[in-house]
Amino acid sequence: MHTVTYYSSPIGLIKLEAISGQITSLRFADVLEDDAQNESIVAPVLQQLYLYFKGIPVQFDAPLLTKGTAFQQKVWRLLLEIPHGKTRSYEEMALAMGDRKKIRAVANAIGKNPIALIVPCHRVVGKHGDLTGYIGGLWRKQHLLDVEKIHTQPTLIPLFPPPVEHH
Repeated sequence: MHTVTYYSSPIGLIKLEAISGQITSLRFADVLEDDAQNESIVAPVLQQLYLYFKGIPVQFDAPLLTKGTAFQQKVWRLLLEIPHGKTRSYEEMALAMGDRKKIRAVANAIGKNPIALIVPCHRVVGKHGDLTGYIGGLWRKQHLLDVEKIHTQPTLIPLFPPPVEHH
């Protein structure tokens, strides 16, 4: 059974999808669509998100169902090993994959992470602690790191998104 639930977070709407109780996707959404269904299946995850955004370290324990290449799956498992409040560089991730030269491949796999936040790709930063790409925007990445009290070098990203210009 496929379910879709939305969570209103301090950094915007989060769309959470699950199949038979296994989380398949967590993405930031611009609008609430008509596809929301029974949230009781993922209620524990919603409670964990609430606690996370209150600054309480949370061990997300929902079963995950990810689809990707063997390499991507391995990178995503490595992301799950990064503790709350800590970061790893792309280089460290590549070394953990067995080859420093795999930095771009690791970055590409991280960018394809279908379950942002729970699979904590926001905890991967540049070699000197600088912020680099994030599917939800660097301002969201900075906010997530701030929630976890992680200080990056330098902190240059505004906490809120830039205003949207209407034409």
